[in-house]
Amino acid sequence: MKITEKFIPKKKAKEQTIVVGCGSLGARIAAMLSDQNKNVVVIDINPGAQRKLPPSYGGIVASGDGKDMDTLEAAGIKEAACLITVTNDDDTNIMISQMAKVMFEVETVIARVKDTTKLVAFKGIDIKVISPLTLSINEFQKFIKGDIIEDNITTGKAEGEQK
Repeated sequence: MKITEKFIPKKKAKEQTIVVGCGSLGARIAAMLSDQNKNVVVIDINPGAQRKLPPSYGGIVASGDGKDMDTLEAAGIKEAACLITVTNDDDTNIMISQMAKVMFEVETVIARVKDTTKLVAFKGIDIKVISPLTLSINEFQKFIKGDIIEDNITTGKAEGEQK
C-alpha cells in the first residue's frame, strides 16, 4: 500500500474517518469532511482515483485494497471513529464494513449498498446502510405527496428563471 500524506493529522485519536472508495461519491464525502477540518484517510485500489479529490482536500490518500487488513491498519483503522465504504461493489462494501465493525470495533460504520436484497447482511450488526434505491424512492414519494419545496435544484430551472 502506498500512502501519500498531504498533511499531518492534528486531531486526537478516535477522531479519524476512513473513506474506502474514491469515486465521485467517495471523493465528495472526503472533501466535505476535509473542509470541515476532519482527519480523513481515503483508500482506493486504483492509484489514479485520487485525481477526483479537489485541490482543497487536506487529508491522506492511500492506494490499496480496502479488504486487506494490512491496508486498513496502515490507514489507521485502529484509531478511526468512523469508516465509510462507498466502492462500486456491494460485496466489497459489505465485507469492509463488517470487518471495521466486528474486527476493529470502529464506532460508526456506514456502507453504501445498491442491491437491497443484500441488506440482510447487516441484520444484528450496528452498521448504518445507505441504499440509493431506497433514498430515491423516498424522495419520489415526497415529490408525489408535495412535501418538497421547489427550488432551483429540484425543478432543474436555471438561476433567475421564473418558476
